[in-house]
Amino acid sequence: MNNFNKKSPLTVAISVIIFLFGRYIYIHWPEFSQLKVVSPVYIIAIMILTVLFSLSYGIVIKYLLLAFGIELKFNEYFGLSIITGFYNMIAPLTGGVVPRALYLKKKHGFKYRLFISSLSGMYITHFFTGSILGILAVILIKYSQNIFNLLILIVFCSIFIFTLLLILFSPRLKISEKKWLNPLIHSINGWHTIRKNKKVVAIASAMSVVQTLLNMMGILLAFDIFGIKITFIQAFFLSCTAIIGGFMITTPGIIGLSELIAVFASLLIGITIPEALAVALLGRAISTITIMILGPVYSAILLNKSDKKEVASFVKTKEEKHKPL
Repeated sequence: MNNFNKKSPLTVAISVIIFLFGRYIYIHWPEFSQLKVVSPVYIIAIMILTVLFSLSYGIVIKYLLLAFGIELKFNEYFGLSIITGFYNMIAPLTGGVVPRALYLKKKHGFKYRLFISSLSGMYITHFFTGSILGILAVILIKYSQNIFNLLILIVFCSIFIFTLLLILFSPRLKISEKKWLNPLIHSINGWHTIRKNKKVVAIASAMSVVQTLLNMMGILLAFDIFGIKITFIQAFFLSCTAIIGGFMITTPGIIGLSELIAVFASLLIGITIPEALAVALLGRAISTITIMILGPVYSAILLNKSDKKEVASFVKTKEEKHKPL
């Protein structure tokens, strides 16, 4: 009971979501078993899209650091993007920043706190751009399918207004005792550093659009794998709603949360739960496999033995802290 009390609300919530998903799949297995893979070749295409998505994130890292006089080569900014995703899978929420911070500090003398604060500030640009795309998606789905959900629109409008106020007024906030709030606080404070460089802001905004479109293509292909046809507008709507999960937690892709949002959004446009969940889990599996293949490769390229030991020690600590009862 004591161990349960020490778990964060987010950990408990995600555990409950995963349990409910597992229970649903077990109860409705006959419906899932009817889904057949008809276009397995698209799996390779989704893997390529995953690599391109990581590249777009790497480009943001490249230009962010260029603003501080640090020029990264392709293997560096792409590799840092890959190992960020790789270690986020092993130790969610904070695991990915550790190897990146170690590399930049030892290789380029870049201070960890400065990098995290500056990079976190880019999330404001990402969510601001994403909320505009989300509002556009709600309008498109309304006029193409006559489907409208007030809750989704309110969420996108809230994100838009919140980030717009941060951009216009840009307050400085104190670090909270509640650790789960600190990533958002770092994002807000980091904006003070990053907003001065318009080129970086423009590139980050462009990459947000690119990532939304890449995700849209991945969703189209994932449904096509099971022979399920959806429109570009439907895929665009589903891609935009994924932004909501990212706003809830600044390390996107936490298992359970993103699938829940994907299923909810899919139901709104007439996709069944088994279809939506199967596609969401397939997309998760393909992206995970891709990053798990590239992650160790770029860890070997960018990190030395001492760095790996420090990262391994951090991951072990995180696992012990969040190990199941």
